[in-house]
Amino acid sequence: MELIQKREPAIDLMRFMGLVLIMIAHLSLPVDSVVFQIRTFDVPLMVFVSALSYSGRDTGPYLAFVWKRAKRILIPVYLFLTVFFLVHWACAALGWSAPIAPKKIWGSYLLHLKPSINFVWIFRVFLIVMFMTTPLAWLEKRLKGWLPAALVFASMVTAQHFLIGWLKPMKLGWFIDEWVLFALGYGSIFFLGLRIKKAGWKEGLFYVALISAAFIPLAFSVAQDKGSWLNMQAFKYPPGVYYVLWGTLCSCILWLTRRWWRPVLEWKPFLFIGQNTMWIYLWHIVFGYPYYRSTAVPYWLKFVLFLIVPSLIVLLQRFIVARLENGHPERRFLQYLKG
Repeated sequence: MELIQKREPAIDLMRFMGLVLIMIAHLSLPVDSVVFQIRTFDVPLMVFVSALSYSGRDTGPYLAFVWKRAKRILIPVYLFLTVFFLVHWACAALGWSAPIAPKKIWGSYLLHLKPSINFVWIFRVFLIVMFMTTPLAWLEKRLKGWLPAALVFASMVTAQHFLIGWLKPMKLGWFIDEWVLFALGYGSIFFLGLRIKKAGWKEGLFYVALISAAFIPLAFSVAQDKGSWLNMQAFKYPPGVYYVLWGTLCSCILWLTRRWWRPVLEWKPFLFIGQNTMWIYLWHIVFGYPYYRSTAVPYWLKFVLFLIVPSLIVLLQRFIVARLENGHPERRFLQYLKG
């Protein structure tokens, strides 16, 4: 209870917004629809929020931090996937569903986008950011003033652009395509999240103006090339400059305007979802895997199955975990069933 009181409600609400945007993506709306393209700052927002959480904190020794953070990410994911695949195997053996191909199972454990069950690649992004958290936090603390921070952000985004242009056509394998080419893109978002948490209003507006000055000309270029500036999804894998700037811009604006939207959204169910995004996301895979691309299921019903039902499952899960923890501090493994 004390931990929840110390949390920043705006950060939890931004996590809630990020999760809702991801669920909208999984409704399988038409790719060229305005809603689908606008919501593409979902994963960047989650990375940005992670940076807000670590801003100003001492992460401690690098290896210790990585080990602790990796366990917090991978143990819940692998636990869920193992149970999910075992249940699915049993259902397939009974003829209730089609079996999942071994390459999809293996790809899911490796957090691939393809081949996999499609929903787990986001945890690879969190692992990539995990490896960069300590050095980026160290760098951000030593930068004085807005200009050095802006130059670091701009340098990371620029380097990401050239890396994609250089390495992506070479098709050097999954490590380059899914790890190296994701690092600077999401790392730049994380860096600015670390910075803007401590920035004043004027400095925050400067970052918004800087990103806008870079994004608007790109938007005209994309519109001329593709017929519309609403084509952020096309630059998502790996995260291109257009996608990164859009995600960072929307995330910065949300953080800077929190005093206006926070009173409207500060509701216990929303805060609960924001505090339990990992397990809500994992449980949504149960429904997302069979219905993700289904055109027979209405959008509203998908949204209920993807967000509302998993939230209720996690509410029950938290209740059971609390009962199991009561008076048994030695049961530390239960911490991986929360959050």
